[in-house]
Amino acid sequence: MDAVTLGTILSGFLSSQNDVRKNAEATFKSLKQQQPGALAGVLLEIMGTSANATLRQQAALSFRNVYREFCLGEASNAWVTLDEATQENFKSKLLECLKQEADPTAKRAIGNAVAELADAIIMAQKSWVEVFAVIQQLIGATDPLSQVIGLELAADLEPHMSEDFQRNLSSLKEMLAAKFSSNDEDIITAATALWCQVVMNEDTVSRELACFIEPVIKIVATTSSETLASNMLKELIQIALDAPFFFKGTAADVMPFMLNVAKEKEEIRELSLEFLMTYVDSKYKNVVKIPGFLPSLVDALMTLLMDVEEDPMWFDAENKDLEEENHELGESYMDRLAGTVESEVIMPLIFEKVGQYVTQADWRCKVAGISAVCQSIEYLSADYAIKQLPEIVKIVVAATKDAHYRVRYSACRTIAQIALDHMPFVQENCYAEVLPALIERFDDPVARVQKQAFTAFVNFAEEVDIEDLLPFVPVVMDKVNARLDGGFKMAGDEELKPEVALARHNMIREQCVTSVAVVAGVLRDQFLEFCPRIVPLMKLIVAQADTEEMQPMRGRALECLSIIAYSVGFSHIEAEAQQIVNALIALYKTERKPDDPVTDYIYEALRRMTTVMGRNFSQFNNELVPIVISRLKDVEKVPVDPEFDEYNDMSVVNERSTSATLYSGVKTSKLELMHKDLELLISIIENTKGHFAPHIQTSLEAVVPLLELKHSDEVRKSSLMAMAELIGAARDGQAPSDQLTQWVMNAMRIVLQVVDDSEELHYSGVDHLTAVVSGLARCIENAGKGVLDATQIEMVIKCVWKMIGTSSTRRQQMTKYQSDGELEEEEQARWDDEKEREQVFRETCLKVMESCIRTHPDEFLQSGSKITMEHVEAFMAVPDADDRALACYACCDLLQILGSRGLSLIGTKVEKLVWYIEDQNESVRQAACFAMNLCMNTQGIHQALVTETATRLLKVIQHADAWRRVNRSATENAVSALVSIVLHQSEVAGPARIAEFVDLILASLPIIQDVEEGRLVHDKIVKDLLNGPQSAFWGNNNANLPKIVPFIAHIYRSQYVEDETNPLIRQLAQKIGVSAISEVVANQQLTEYQQRGLKKIERDFTN
Repeated sequence: MDAVTLGTILSGFLSSQNDVRKNAEATFKSLKQQQPGALAGVLLEIMGTSANATLRQQAALSFRNVYREFCLGEASNAWVTLDEATQENFKSKLLECLKQEADPTAKRAIGNAVAELADAIIMAQKSWVEVFAVIQQLIGATDPLSQVIGLELAADLEPHMSEDFQRNLSSLKEMLAAKFSSNDEDIITAATALWCQVVMNEDTVSRELACFIEPVIKIVATTSSETLASNMLKELIQIALDAPFFFKGTAADVMPFMLNVAKEKEEIRELSLEFLMTYVDSKYKNVVKIPGFLPSLVDALMTLLMDVEEDPMWFDAENKDLEEENHELGESYMDRLAGTVESEVIMPLIFEKVGQYVTQADWRCKVAGISAVCQSIEYLSADYAIKQLPEIVKIVVAATKDAHYRVRYSACRTIAQIALDHMPFVQENCYAEVLPALIERFDDPVARVQKQAFTAFVNFAEEVDIEDLLPFVPVVMDKVNARLDGGFKMAGDEELKPEVALARHNMIREQCVTSVAVVAGVLRDQFLEFCPRIVPLMKLIVAQADTEEMQPMRGRALECLSIIAYSVGFSHIEAEAQQIVNALIALYKTERKPDDPVTDYIYEALRRMTTVMGRNFSQFNNELVPIVISRLKDVEKVPVDPEFDEYNDMSVVNERSTSATLYSGVKTSKLELMHKDLELLISIIENTKGHFAPHIQTSLEAVVPLLELKHSDEVRKSSLMAMAELIGAARDGQAPSDQLTQWVMNAMRIVLQVVDDSEELHYSGVDHLTAVVSGLARCIENAGKGVLDATQIEMVIKCVWKMIGTSSTRRQQMTKYQSDGELEEEEQARWDDEKEREQVFRETCLKVMESCIRTHPDEFLQSGSKITMEHVEAFMAVPDADDRALACYACCDLLQILGSRGLSLIGTKVEKLVWYIEDQNESVRQAACFAMNLCMNTQGIHQALVTETATRLLKVIQHADAWRRVNRSATENAVSALVSIVLHQSEVAGPARIAEFVDLILASLPIIQDVEEGRLVHDKIVKDLLNGPQSAFWGNNNANLPKIVPFIAHIYRSQYVEDETNPLIRQLAQKIGVSAISEVVANQQLTEYQQRGLKKIERDFTN
């Protein structure tokens, strides 16, 4: 191979002809694999001798590619195949090429090759010190280009030069000072990059170089070069992101200074604000202490929000919004600011400005004020929302009536956001003001305002109580029908081109269709009276929306029909259900892109129809399931070369062969569709159950390979859940037990592979492992009883505790890291969050054990109980609170499923559970209270245990801080345990104590923070009250009635009870009687929420 031949190949890389370029790449790839040493030698020859600068640049890039695998740290590579003399020769020639190169582009390419190769060589072999001498020569050179390349190389290799920088700190400072004083922009930029890399380390050098903060930001503020200022700001942003500690002593001066830069220099405003917001993100507690900074920052963002235009094009533009960069920038940063700084600190500042701006006559001020609400409202704390949200809503509702269309639009948009961020509080407390305001805007003369009003209605109405929405439904349906029947006209239609007029009508009609779906979802079976008008309209849209641009409308209409079917029930819309599914399957057969909005409508509507039709959906299985399966089997893993292949729309993984590094890719868009297909398959199996039996085998053939597909966490998790549902369907279809066993153990094998793979943990995180383990629990649960023998159960239980142990080790390492280093508060919080994720993973591992106990109790007692109790005892003995909580939850599983056998298994450790009721840690208290709640449900408990448990529970409930948010869940579980004593241990406790317990319980109701536990407790109490006078909750002569009435009013048809409990509450209210309830209401002040609950009960009696 000679330089001329290779030069032709390199020139081919730059060819505009695709075939020439591909041939050149293929030839080069072959040479790299077969003759890497010879190829590199010729490349160096071209770099050193060619007269063509472009060719020299390409040679440098290609030299870097030859050893790219080495540079990425792989052991099996071309570099190590070279003898030492050849390596030294190559290094020497490369440095010589770098020193002699005069062309800027080629010199930078050679410099990059030196940097990457040097980094790898020094990391692997601790050699090539000559490169440092060359860097010093370049930095000290007289020509600017060499200085720039030298500084850039020093920045790239900073980790290997840090000791040298420490030894020669004064020289480093002198050099940087000289470079920052240069008149050459490139030199200043490169010096800033080096400075940035050096100060990333929290050490003496970093502290000494803080003296350059002031000159750097002054250059940013004073330079006339936007490029220089932008480059320097990017480096400052990197420091703020990765090393915010660097500004510890200067933030009080730097941040206000940079805020002024952002205000005064529009060309670098975005980067200046990005620097400030990046620092705020990392060190918001420090920012709060800077006098006047936060109010000034909010004021600056409000000014940006005012930058909106009045342009006629805005009226009918859909997805073609005007270029309003400053306004959008203000929205983005207001969102970040509100989401970073504590709500109690930032919200008063923002809403103070909102109050000032919305009262101005200038419509732009009003838009800014309303937009600030829209961007920040998500982060309003629950406590602050209760006090302030109704007033905020009044401001926004008033803005819906403003004379200016942009203000009305912003108001509707903000209502849509509030509805999502503060449901159901805003719906329960503000529906009377919001709904009429939105309905009025349905007739707004501006199409975009109309559309946004319908969008806001969709978001808001979805969480409105049925009785609150019903009075508004007739007028909403009238306005919707008028727009859907095709005859509706808007002002100005005649002045528009027909296609433009149609487009603006369609963007409103789409929202109308969704509005109908929302109303149907809220009204449920009461929507039946509107079906004769609405259903034919929706069917007509489906039939007529046959053009490509009308497909979103068709998808929405089908989704709407599916929601109507779900709401009114299959029996009321059976004929239409068949038509809906047929239309959906026809659309499903058409290949679509994942980001096509119609795709989501199709999948969601199909899944909903499987729920509506249940086993009746099986009539479509023969047509639909084979298509789903064929798509799941269509996984094309293609080999990927990191050197040449672009990763656009590609998920790439390292297959890690023992002989070589193999990369493969699957299209990301394909993986997204596969995930949707898996979710659809799961829904079909869940709802058709045993009728799915004919498709189990072919489904398994598609699903099992996906369990080991590493390219998508979502696909793997869903494939495991699909496996669980297939196991359940096979069990329903009377599949042989040994087949179920094989499938469960196969799932177990896959899960262990995932959990044991450190690379999975690194790239996917512990949340992915949690989801995978949850899928295994589901597999075991669905397989049912008698599938696993004692030996297999023992193996599963050992694996459970192994996974928990590995997670515990990771948590211990995190704790050690936290205690060893002086971490900032935000960093401590990040590690606390990681530890909490590990705790969730460990608790999910217990779910696997729980599934084993539930389905194989005898086998567990025979082979899994001993190892479980050994670990429980070990975890109870450690000081870590989360470990002790985990031990308590393991005991909970034993007590909940095994009852008295579980209590016998726990033995004397129950005394520790009682002791833990008053533990200092709220998680341990909650777990212990839950455990003793279950224990108190067991018959035959001796009096001493009941008395000691009750005494400790009372102390927890009556503690001064018991009902603080951080302690509330533990306290509520203590109340729940006390309920179990009243219901199951009354004879042991005695009447006097029981009366005392009941008073405390009723004073503590309802349970609202631990919603799941609350639902159970509320159901138990309601059922016990229905038993009649013997219930202790009534009290002597119904003395507790004044407490019972507010209680049932609070929980009726709320999130705090299951649907099955509501009819029981109505029975209880009927038993109490109208007159008795009226007397209670007359003699005490019920909250507005409780009054609404009583009205719901009364209205449901009437209906």
